[in-house]
Amino acid sequence: MNGGVHHAIECLESERLIAAAEGFAFFGLDDVAAFLRGAQDDPVLSDWTDDTEPIANERYCELVPDDSYLADRFAERYREKPEQFSPL
Repeated sequence: MNGGVHHAIECLESERLIAAAEGFAFFGLDDVAAFLRGAQDDPVLSDWTDDTEPIANERYCELVPDDSYLADRFAERYREKPEQFSPL
C-alpha cells in the first residue's frame, strides 16, 4: 500500500507479481490475487499515468481498505491453521 499499485507492478518482475498474487490467495484474498494476476494485461493497471494511477489505487483500496485488513486476515489464518506457519 505504501507505493501504490503501479509502483508494485513496475518494481516486481512477472514471477514476483505472480508470487504476490499467490500469497494473497493463500490468505483467502482471492479477489486481490485475481486483481494482481490480471494487472499486466489491464490497461489501467499496466499503464502508469497521472490519470490511471488514482483509478488503480482506488480499485485496490476497494479490495484492501487499509493495512489492518491484511493484518487481520493474517491473524485469522494463523488462528485457523497455525500448522501452516513456521515456529518462532
